[in-house]
Amino acid sequence: MKHTILVTGGTGYIGSWVVKGLLEKGHTVRLTVRQKSKKEKYRFLTDIAKKNEGSLEIWEADLLKFGSYDEAAKGCDLIAHMASPFILNVKDAQRDLVNPAVKGTVNVLEAVNNSNSVKKVVLTSSVAAIYGDNIDMKNQHLTIFTEEQFNTSSSVRHQPYSFSKVQAEKKAWKMAKEQSKWELIVLNPSFVMGPSLTPISQSESIKFMTDMLSGKFKFGGAELYMGYVDVRDVALAHIFCLENHAEGRHILSERTTDILSYAHII
Repeated sequence: MKHTILVTGGTGYIGSWVVKGLLEKGHTVRLTVRQKSKKEKYRFLTDIAKKNEGSLEIWEADLLKFGSYDEAAKGCDLIAHMASPFILNVKDAQRDLVNPAVKGTVNVLEAVNNSNSVKKVVLTSSVAAIYGDNIDMKNQHLTIFTEEQFNTSSSVRHQPYSFSKVQAEKKAWKMAKEQSKWELIVLNPSFVMGPSLTPISQSESIKFMTDMLSGKFKFGGAELYMGYVDVRDVALAHIFCLENHAEGRHILSERTTDILSYAHII
């Protein structure tokens, strides 16, 4: 079955792989961008669309401009909401991270409520919304984390990116439970790595790979263990949840390892 799918954040690191996969499967993708006139930011996706069965529509919308997603959402049956900044070094965490994540989510979900056509929303969250520090595990008397937990230790001053993901996801679940027209599925990937399609992303994942390949860690890396997952697998998970029945939250992680071991994998 072919769908009309609104994709936010489709020019980003994960989003571009999702758009590519949906186009390959013949779906109609409505890609939202802040300025349609800046074609150089999404030309690589229009080039991909020309080679595939699906069709790509470009719509203008802004996370912080309420109502700007309303027209794009009308007539869609599915939405993948991936637009949210992944930047660690910010001057104003509330302005640069929390507001776009939370207000942007509200903006998109209000458009869903107003559409009368959307039946499902797949939201990109993060394991950062599940786990912040070891204190989360200690305070909750846990030996492992599952999709049942939420990060309790992050704040706008401490790990603000993680805090933005917590706040945005909690708001999404609240809005989902207040209605019965559409269902919400949330994906919580660990640190996303792998090849990039987009030439414009400011993702910390791409920065980390660039730092590693350019020799920034030539004197060694901290014994820091993280979960890792391939960006192409994350995209496949989004597409699977859009096309099939799914519910709840889903951690996406292929392995947990330290930086040195990951360097060997690369």
